[in-house]
Amino acid sequence: MNTKISKKIGRRGKIGLAVLIAVMFIGVASAGFLTHYNTITVNTNVKQAVLVDGFDVNDPIEQELDATGGEIHCFGHDIKNNAPIDATVSFSFFFDTAEPGLPPNQDGITVTYKDSVHLENKDSDWNIIDDDRHADIEFELVDEEFVYNLDVVGMEPETDYVFIYRADEEDRFTNWHGYGSIEIEAFTTDGDGNYSNSNSVELDTDLPRDTDWNNGPDADYTQAPDFYKHKTGAKLWVVTDAHWDNENEIMVGWDREAYLFDTELIRYFDNANHEITIPAGEFIDFEICYAFAIHIEPGSYTLITWIKPVV
Repeated sequence: MNTKISKKIGRRGKIGLAVLIAVMFIGVASAGFLTHYNTITVNTNVKQAVLVDGFDVNDPIEQELDATGGEIHCFGHDIKNNAPIDATVSFSFFFDTAEPGLPPNQDGITVTYKDSVHLENKDSDWNIIDDDRHADIEFELVDEEFVYNLDVVGMEPETDYVFIYRADEEDRFTNWHGYGSIEIEAFTTDGDGNYSNSNSVELDTDLPRDTDWNNGPDADYTQAPDFYKHKTGAKLWVVTDAHWDNENEIMVGWDREAYLFDTELIRYFDNANHEITIPAGEFIDFEICYAFAIHIEPGSYTLITWIKPVV
């Protein structure tokens, strides 16, 4: 009797143990682990940082041109960098069935990228003096050499002058010698005080130089007394040879009334890759000039300049 009861209880115990294990197994299986605590989703609309004439890649720029062989036609453009960092771009020109990246002088059409600046004499408050003295400089924006046309009008007759890139130091009104400046050309005016020349010079540097205060974060020529379009950049001047130290390339004298000063800042890029760098938040204006050979075959041509990011 006792033995039978023990066996019966044992069978029930085994059943209960099995049920308990099953319940425990089910509990563990349903308890799982979190794969993450939360998610953060940002929905953003990204705008193109570098714009050409105010347009992005979705609005290609098209222009019409009627040309005759032997003519040169130029169109003004600008590239604006809205990013908080500098942006480097390259120019690549081709037409018809030519491939992108070929040299910009082919089959009777030559393209160049140019800029220009006007020089004036100024009074002690840096205001332009309204007279006949001035100079105009046209130059290629990017090239292995600084290629330029210089036209000087109304200066002292038969007088020696120097066309210079003028670098500045901090507190430029006190430190006026202009360490880091470069002589571009020395010349002598004619009997009417005029001079004109086209030339190319190996500067072996971009303009402005990295050490030029005018290329730094503290420069802002959009403010008084200049009110220029560009905050930073390079200055081009015409000064008397007597006040210029050619060996050390600095100013050694000062006579404001005898010089011609910048009326805007410029940039020049010394490379063969047609690459230019637009500083953060700034813009560069330039012209694309198309020169048609005198013997070019008549017909319709599609001229395309690609402006590409350099990364």
